[in-house]
Amino acid sequence: MSLARSAVVSFVRRSDDVRLERVFGSSRGMRFLFRRMERAYVPAEAAGTAGDIVFALPGPADADRVWVVHVDASAAHAHPGQPGLDVDALLTVKVGVPDLVRIAVGQEDAGRALLDGRLDLIGDSAVAERLGPMFGRPRTF
Repeated sequence: MSLARSAVVSFVRRSDDVRLERVFGSSRGMRFLFRRMERAYVPAEAAGTAGDIVFALPGPADADRVWVVHVDASAAHAHPGQPGLDVDALLTVKVGVPDLVRIAVGQEDAGRALLDGRLDLIGDSAVAERLGPMFGRPRTF
């Protein structure tokens, strides 16, 4: 594990939901998180998947923050999106920022978050099953 990744994992481990929301829920934090996802993308795990994966992240006053990750055979590209405009997405992931961060660093199991109702997946179940491995996480089911 790189020194930078180790520092992020340690920071997440020491942080409560309020702190994670404040740091990673900011514009700068969102850019950091989704740029890391771009770099972690493993095209071979995508199994030919091409299209948009939308992340709807509840924010202050119940306003969703939306990020779109476009994946194809060679790369992933992330950019801010608009609520409700990404109806052609392969998959929409609805999750709070603290849970997304914990899942991303391996401190939370996506399956557990799904069962607990903290994660909602809408769309292609085959893409949902590959989501973790596509972004460098081990398979969970």
